[in-house]
Amino acid sequence: MLVSGGLFLLLYFVVFAAFNLAFPGYVPSVWNLPALSGVLLAGVPLEELMFASTFGLYWSSVYEHLAWKRSRWVASTAPVAAPTGAA
Repeated sequence: MLVSGGLFLLLYFVVFAAFNLAFPGYVPSVWNLPALSGVLLAGVPLEELMFASTFGLYWSSVYEHLAWKRSRWVASTAPVAAPTGAA
């Protein structure tokens, strides 16, 4: 789960930084920067990075639930039911 948060944060940062390079001045004109912390990392507001990491943490659990995936450890330690029927 922590890995997915970090990976999405990295992806979001790269895309946002590329967006800033392609459209300079967009963030200050659209974001209400005085209402935010004012901390920008390569032109990306800190709050956007906080959102990205939180969303990455959240989404990994949602995907696991929607896809009905289980970790190998949980699946391998699940009790095995005895076969039923005549022997």
